[in-house]
Amino acid sequence: MEETAITGDLAAFESDVDKILIRKARQLTERIRDFRAGLYTIGGATERDIPRIQPVIATLQSLPESSFTWRYFNDRLRNEGLLQDVGIAPLQVLDIEELEILESVLPRGVSLLEVLERRMADPERRYISMKNFLIATMGERGVNEYMLGRYQELGAHITDLLFPQERQGQQ
Repeated sequence: MEETAITGDLAAFESDVDKILIRKARQLTERIRDFRAGLYTIGGATERDIPRIQPVIATLQSLPESSFTWRYFNDRLRNEGLLQDVGIAPLQVLDIEELEILESVLPRGVSLLEVLERRMADPERRYISMKNFLIATMGERGVNEYMLGRYQELGAHITDLLFPQERQGQQ
């Protein structure tokens, strides 16, 4: 969405939506149709085992999310016949920051599918960002244990590189 953010131009916005949303939705639609046609399984599960599919597009940057923008997104998807087949839930878009937040929420005993379904079932919050939805419904995020572990590993590695004698003296 860099071009949109820089210029604020409607044509740039439409171009970004084409690149980020429509192309990925087309790819998802095609793969879902292939799966439903029996061309492959998912972890051994067939189309009979998965009656409803929750499509999610992950992005590096956030899309502007509101009822207004989602009306536009959904109109585009409908007009292009994307993600409209039976058994496909409404599309959701998550940016990388939201995925990191979800990593800290999921250990609380809720599944990703539950969070996605709760969001779509909430008429007031279904079209706000996932980040805002999680804060509004689940409170502040907890510690992301996975990322904390990775940062600690990185810190130890940097310490080893910069101060090799100190780490050896501790052992």
